[in-house]
Amino acid sequence: MNPAWDTKDPVRDQVDSMDGATYFRLLAELMKTNPPAAADAPMVAAMAKIGLVPGQDFDPTKLTADQSAAVQAAPGPAQGSIMGLLKETQLTNGWNVFTKIGVYGTAYRLRALVTAIGLGANRPQDAIYPVAEVDADGKPFDAANRYVMHFSAGQLPPVDGFWSLTM
Repeated sequence: MNPAWDTKDPVRDQVDSMDGATYFRLLAELMKTNPPAAADAPMVAAMAKIGLVPGQDFDPTKLTADQSAAVQAAPGPAQGSIMGLLKETQLTNGWNVFTKIGVYGTAYRLRALVTAIGLGANRPQDAIYPVAEVDADGKPFDAANRYVMHFSAGQLPPVDGFWSLTM
């Protein structure tokens, strides 16, 4: 582990506070030891247009003025798009149910969402991750309230192991 890395502040807060150039510099550094898969070739080609190349440092001073402005402006819309995916999923009884996570291929936005709201995910044959952001009345969950999860007789979640609930 790099001793310069912040291990005290939440990772999401650290990423959210980065400007575009800082983010891409870190991405370039991480790709040196975590190279893209062959399936990522189209994305790698697109990133190369701004000098983001696996195995090389990212130098934002080599960008055109338009490219630099786009890189600096990218985090806000990107984070909005990532978190917006949560709103695009089909609700089942008030829950967003993700059944295709844990193995992402080139589903970059889904991978980013899972990283933003969790720490990763098991393969779909091993686990599913329903997510709810509001209560039965459509109001955001609030720590001041008490909630009860009720299952009618014979209606427990299907399981071949265990299940858990995280708040």
